[in-house]
Amino acid sequence: MRAMYLGLGLMLAVTAGAWAKNDGPGDRVSVRGDKIYRGTSAKPVLAVQQTDLCKPGLTDEELIKAFVRVSEVGGTALCFDLHGFSADGAMLDPKHAETLRKIKDASNLRWMPTVMRVLGSLQDADDETRMNAVRTAAKTFADVYSVLYWIDGPKAEALVKEFRAAGPKLAVLASFEGDVQLVTDAKDGREGHAALLLGALPPKDGPV
Repeated sequence: MRAMYLGLGLMLAVTAGAWAKNDGPGDRVSVRGDKIYRGTSAKPVLAVQQTDLCKPGLTDEELIKAFVRVSEVGGTALCFDLHGFSADGAMLDPKHAETLRKIKDASNLRWMPTVMRVLGSLQDADDETRMNAVRTAAKTFADVYSVLYWIDGPKAEALVKEFRAAGPKLAVLASFEGDVQLVTDAKDGREGHAALLLGALPPKDGPV
């Protein structure tokens, strides 16, 4: 197992914006064996979580500060929750979708992957709402290949299956059935399978 790291950092930002650039082959996040690739290059993913980054109103200055925060703690990727779902999860506010595209475009310019927690804002929602939400997200971002989509919480296996059905070309991070396995202990990773370790950045002399 090659363990990547999902570090927990704090930086609350009110967000938004809209750039429009389609992801190309060099932007695509994919997984081969125990490595995560961006385009044709294997990339260590040291993602720093800034939970509320992806909200309407994001300025360029706030986005730059988010990248600086990642750099300061030795990270290589932004991580944030997706907000903006309707009460039943069946719709996503277009302004939130635009913000995600703005963030991933800025990340692509820096040759950085992006990690998005799809259901971060719906941890307490009922099963039907969460199922609707993963389907909505996969359809909305079906052409956004530069993001690693993190799916967690109750009934995650069924949610991943539904997400894949709606967005078969998108890369998924999940405890079960993901392209990348989410683990809380490096020893829990499966041999030969890419994993992200939740809750820590690696030691300076540790694995990448």
